[in-house]
Amino acid sequence: MKEFDYAMDARWFVTVCTHERKCTLGEIVEGEEMPEVKLSEVGKIVEECWFAITDHFPNVVLDEFVIMPNHIHGLLEIIDARHHTDAPDDNNPATSGRGVACYAPTGSGERFSGISAKPQSLGTIIRSFKSAVTKRINELYGKSDEPFWQRNYYEHGIRSDKSLEKIQNYIKENPLMWSEDEDNLQSHPMIPRAQ
Repeated sequence: MKEFDYAMDARWFVTVCTHERKCTLGEIVEGEEMPEVKLSEVGKIVEECWFAITDHFPNVVLDEFVIMPNHIHGLLEIIDARHHTDAPDDNNPATSGRGVACYAPTGSGERFSGISAKPQSLGTIIRSFKSAVTKRINELYGKSDEPFWQRNYYEHGIRSDKSLEKIQNYIKENPLMWSEDEDNLQSHPMIPRAQ
């Protein structure tokens, strides 16, 4: 949304998928209480880079996070003392509760969808995370400029504590739902994937 300041105070639910939804991050295995994710080597890199976000963006607070075989879900809060609002705004994706598909900037120009990205904005944070992961994985395998992530990501602004709790539980229980997940190509091999 061109008018929205993605660097202002807001809590976000973010989903990022691997390129072509390849299951390279790990596998779902039986755990003591429920299924859990056994991370691959690249999945461990993704985990390290996610938790390093706060090293590079001190205005970010991380919450629940899960790595699935071909995507991640994470909750994060951007804190910007310059902006404060308690009332939901239906034109603001951070408070309206509506989800938005977004493109993370991939070039060095910090622009995407014709909009300049602010240094501490959600788009910049996700672009930085995705870039760090891709760079480390390409270095690990001696490749250069091979895509690792799907170009876009999904964001959903969280506007209430009830919504936050629901999404926290969704993230925690995500491995339980893998067998029914439309991104699980082993359970749904005939579903065509968008390129």
